[in-house]
This record gives sequence, C-alpha cells and structure tokens, in this order.
Amino acid sequence: MYLNHSSLMKVFLTFFLAISGIGVFGQRSSMINVGDGAELYYVEKGKGEVLIFIPGWTMTTEFFDQQINSLSESYRVVSFDPRSHGRSTKETEGNTYAQHAKDLKVLIDALQLKEVVLIGWSSGCHTVFAYFREFGTANIKSAVLIDETPKWIGDVNSEWVYGTYEDYHSAVRGILETRREDAVGIAKWMAARELTQSELNWMVDQMLQTPTYAAFMLYIDSLFSDYSSDLIDADKKIPMLVLLRDSWIEQGRTWLAANAPNAKVRSIKSHLMFWEEPEEFNRKIKTFLTQ
Repeated sequence: MYLNHSSLMKVFLTFFLAISGIGVFGQRSSMINVGDGAELYYVEKGKGEVLIFIPGWTMTTEFFDQQINSLSESYRVVSFDPRSHGRSTKETEGNTYAQHAKDLKVLIDALQLKEVVLIGWSSGCHTVFAYFREFGTANIKSAVLIDETPKWIGDVNSEWVYGTYEDYHSAVRGILETRREDAVGIAKWMAARELTQSELNWMVDQMLQTPTYAAFMLYIDSLFSDYSSDLIDADKKIPMLVLLRDSWIEQGRTWLAANAPNAKVRSIKSHLMFWEEPEEFNRKIKTFLTQ
C-alpha cells in the first residue's frame, strides 16, 4: 500500500503518541492517584529486582536519571516525585513524611512490586523510616540510605545529628523569606565541585517546583522527627547500606555501630555523588545488591 507524505506523517504521529507514555529506551512515565485527589508522577525502566529511588526534600526524579538509565540494564528501576514535588500534584494537606510513606505504599501496591529495595536520598530516607514505622519490612528486601541521619536535632557531641535548634533558626527563616537564594545555597552545598551556572539554575528550578508552604511543612516535620528506633528495628530484619559524606562518616559510623551494627557503612564524596560520579555510585549499589 502506498502512503503519501501526509499519510506517513499521520502514521508517525500516531505511533509517537502511542509510545509517549513509555518514552525512549523503554522508560515509562505516568501519574497514579494516591487518594484525596493527589497524584504522583513516577517513572520506571527495566526488568528484574525492583529498586525504588526516593528523592530528598524538594527534589525530583530527574536527579536520578543516571541511575535509572544505567541500573535498569539489570534491574527494574522506579522513582517518583513525592507529593507536592516536581510533576506531582501540589497539595495543601499531607505534606509530611508519614503521608509520603503512605503514598509510597499505594505506588508499590498499584504496580504490584514485590521484595523491593528502597533507596532514599537525604530526607527521602525519612520516607523510608516512616514506611518502616507504618508498614514494617515485610515486602522490603533491603534498603540504601544516602547521606541522612534518622534524627536532625540533638547533642552534636554525643548523637548523630545535624545540629541544635539554634543552628536551624536561619535555615527556617531562609525558606520563608529568601527561598531562591536558599535553594542556591543548598545546591552549592550538595556538590563537591563548583557547579556551572546552567547546572545551578537547573537544580534550583527543580527545587522551586515544590511550593514554599509544602517545603516549609516538610522541613518542620523532619526537624521535629526522630526515626532512630525505626532504623534500629529495621537493622534487625533487612540488609542496609548507609552512604555518608566524609565530613560526618565517623559520627554516623559510631552511632550505627552501637545501634544498628548490621548496616554496612560506606563513604561518598558528596551529598550529590550519585549525580556527580554516577558510575562509581552505581557500582557501590550493585556491589551491595550482589553481596
């Protein structure tokens, strides 16, 4: 059958629209209703053992592009924009990590995922901890925690924490009063090297997709949360890999040795190492999973 140029263009357009939900190289993206009118944007690629990457505070799935593309050669890799982040719907309610954990459970059940590996980055680890608290570890094969402590506030001399309440005064005000400037500072802090202006702009734009009210509520939620007991309990049940920056790895290693001795602790060069040095980071993940 002969098709003229116009017909060929229509065939191509129909085919493109048909695969648009799958995307290039087999990556699929979609939205899922998690209740109360909220929808989560998620992506998945590959087959096999399931890895779920969970972004940190105000971050998005796009930070994990180099993990999704590489690790999907051997695994089924899933990531999502948490409630009020990225392309997910912006909600005035449920901006807590307990709700993020419930949203994650809906995603796992809807996609019928079994024996998953949860990989939390930064405050995404709080979603993991909250998931342990609410749902346990029955359907969790293992967990990877990227550069986060289960408790932000405490005694820096005796606990594994970021600082004291006094240390956070300026940070809290920065979210409310100078949001873009605050995001620029966070992006620079996360990286080990100096970011180009285009890289910096991209990261800030990703972060600012989360409305200030939601960012503030989630920040306060982390500030007043203590997931230490949840991490300790999970350590008795599933293998865990904890990846920590050199600047505080000894503090974390000491606490984990005393409270979660089964967890493997490894060094990473920056809070953003998986983005800056993806090959080395992905190798660490593969080594843990194969062991």
